[in-house]
Amino acid sequence: MRCLALTGMALLAGCEAPSGGEDSPSGETAAEPVISGTAVPKAAAAEPRAVVYAQGVSFGTRRMPFRTARKVVENEARTVFPDATFEIDHNSECGAGPMEFTSFGPLTLNFQDGRLVGWFMEQGPGMVTSDGIRPGITLADLRSERSVRLVEDSTLDGEFEYAAPDGGTIGGFALGEGDSAEVASLFAGTNCFFR
Repeated sequence: MRCLALTGMALLAGCEAPSGGEDSPSGETAAEPVISGTAVPKAAAAEPRAVVYAQGVSFGTRRMPFRTARKVVENEARTVFPDATFEIDHNSECGAGPMEFTSFGPLTLNFQDGRLVGWFMEQGPGMVTSDGIRPGITLADLRSERSVRLVEDSTLDGEFEYAAPDGGTIGGFALGEGDSAEVASLFAGTNCFFR
């Protein structure tokens, strides 16, 4: 079962609730991700195929906030990942209730009741946040661009969060010690982690 494996970390239910959103796609045009500074030293030349926000995702130019219908999100994802093998999984034991997951390579989309509620992104080509952050950078690089807070009371090693430009919070996990620790993954919305 591919339940959002975090290197050496078990999954559980300490889920952040989604921060609102709309019942249907907003139809907004997605802003181009800001790729600047030292926060994206690797893969800056790669064209983003998936851009994630603190409050949703976008594929191509269509931005889809949390609460967008699963069928709409998956159809849009398949337009930018036409050759990708996708995986579907579920976990009935999440603290926020049963969840289903669809993974396109390093990006996992989280669904409840047929609606997008969160995402989890590992390092891979074409993956970036709306502000140009990608897994694979160091915490020092991330701190040079954003105000990062380590989650001191977390039972999961290396957990951190930062305020994203779209008004929400993006979390993540870093492997290693101090500022040289590498950002292994990022997430937002409702996830299913064992805590």
